[in-house]
Amino acid sequence: MKRYIVFGGTTKRGGWLDYLGSANTIEQACELPSLIKMPITWWHVVDTLTGLTGEIVADDA
Repeated sequence: MKRYIVFGGTTKRGGWLDYLGSANTIEQACELPSLIKMPITWWHVVDTLTGLTGEIVADDA
């Protein structure tokens, strides 16, 4: 498993239903939602080593 797990979408369905993918670096994790071919208005990045979570909400949401 990669260090950073990314969840997101247009509505919060909960847990793994919102899973978008994972990445090795925080930079890759923050870029991941823009690579998904679906609308995304919010996303979370979870650091699997520290347990910290950050939420990002799109400016145009």
